[in-house]
Amino acid sequence: SISKTTTPRIGRRLWIRRIAAAIAVVLVASSSFFFLNKKNKSIVQATDFGEQMDMTFSDASFAKLNANSKIEFKEKWQTGEDRMVSLKGEAFFDIKKSPSKAAFKVATDYFTVEVLGTQFDVLAREDKASIVLKEGKIKVWFDEMVELVSNGTTTSVKSVNLLPNECLRLSNQKYYKTTVNTSNHIAWLDQKLALNNTTLSDLASIIRDLYGY
Repeated sequence: SISKTTTPRIGRRLWIRRIAAAIAVVLVASSSFFFLNKKNKSIVQATDFGEQMDMTFSDASFAKLNANSKIEFKEKWQTGEDRMVSLKGEAFFDIKKSPSKAAFKVATDYFTVEVLGTQFDVLAREDKASIVLKEGKIKVWFDEMVELVSNGTTTSVKSVNLLPNECLRLSNQKYYKTTVNTSNHIAWLDQKLALNNTTLSDLASIIRDLYGY
């Protein structure tokens, strides 16, 4: 009779302990997830037509978002972690070198730009894409092989390096690498448009992208 009365009690106690342990595990996991999620939460910033926005990242790097653009990035990057941002539209970046030499990457629908410390402009809209480097050095990665036209020669590449005053521009499904006057391409930082042999069609496209008209 003793075994019949004590065995259920022992089983019940083990069952209660197991439930308590399971609840504790769930609470710890939930707390950890909440903490990590809060610590690594993403920030999304967007500009309207005719609007620009300045922002400083957690590593002290700077970006200026042009009109009709959107950028997404982590509130704080961990030591040694690649500093990744996602961009739709146009932005100018002034990137600080990381003590851990962590790369700064700008991901777009067309390519990913990888840098360590430099200044450059990225344009990635629905019908156009380009990169202009002001100073430093960057590497542009593509998801697949693309055709690159440089110095009159066409080659298939998966990545391309840019030096100061060089531009990489997408046109008719090919990328063109040329030397440009950087100040003309980043005149929008001073709320100006630098037009040099610009067609009316291109001007209409610029007005549409920046001002919605």
